[in-house]
Amino acid sequence: MISNAESTFMNVRAPMRRMLPNWIKIVLAAFGVLFVLGAIFGPSPKEESAAPSAASTTATPTATTSSAPPGRYLVTEIVDAGTVRVTGPLGVSLVRISGLRTPPANGTGCFGAESAAWARNALMNQYVTLDIDSADSAVASLKLTDGSDYSLLAVQAGYARFATTGTVFDTARKAAEGAAETAKRGLWAPPCLGTIDTPPAPSPSSVAPPAPPVERTVAPPPTPKAAPPPEPTTEAPPASSGGGSAYYKNCDAARAANAAPLHVGEPGYRPALDRDHDGTACE
Repeated sequence: MISNAESTFMNVRAPMRRMLPNWIKIVLAAFGVLFVLGAIFGPSPKEESAAPSAASTTATPTATTSSAPPGRYLVTEIVDAGTVRVTGPLGVSLVRISGLRTPPANGTGCFGAESAAWARNALMNQYVTLDIDSADSAVASLKLTDGSDYSLLAVQAGYARFATTGTVFDTARKAAEGAAETAKRGLWAPPCLGTIDTPPAPSPSSVAPPAPPVERTVAPPPTPKAAPPPEPTTEAPPASSGGGSAYYKNCDAARAANAAPLHVGEPGYRPALDRDHDGTACE
């Protein structure tokens, strides 16, 4: 049964239906259909607001950084042929390469510049593998990307000396050093000849030639002058000489005066000079 209130409401709505034009009814019906479809298939306001943020997140590229291969270190600095600075899993480290003796880094040794240049060409900006010494974390053996041992290559090419360290590579390094010395490679060639701790000897071209000796004229010793012959003695002869006015003290004086031999009656003859008394003195 319909109550009085419902009857009254129906009575009021009936005239209103009759008063609305048909086109308004059509428009209202169309909006009603669209509202129903939107409620069923349309995204919720939260989903619409979330969609742009998701799209913007997808559109923004994420930055990527290149990293070293696992267990590898990047060589960033060459101090000398036996000391390098690397960056890797343990951060930045200064590493001394085991098994090597290299020229001093301060440039006072022999072949230092050549060794450092070779090491820079072989290692700079290259990824290497380090086998860190258990007794000293600052010392390590170094391998290149192809698996070759760097210290062995340096010794074999003549850019470093072999140092005994007790590793398994000692025999190979020693043999490599012997081959480099025999072939006179690198620091085994002149002027170093295997010495790396002292400066090289100056080349012959840089040494000034010795000054020529000063020629001195030596005067010959003076020729000794012959002693003049003794002058004949002018002493008066004894009364018994019978030889005139000339007098000779002895036969040497007579010979010096070119008067010998003296004969009886000649000037200067006297019996004292005639030993055999034959009449001729100073024979």
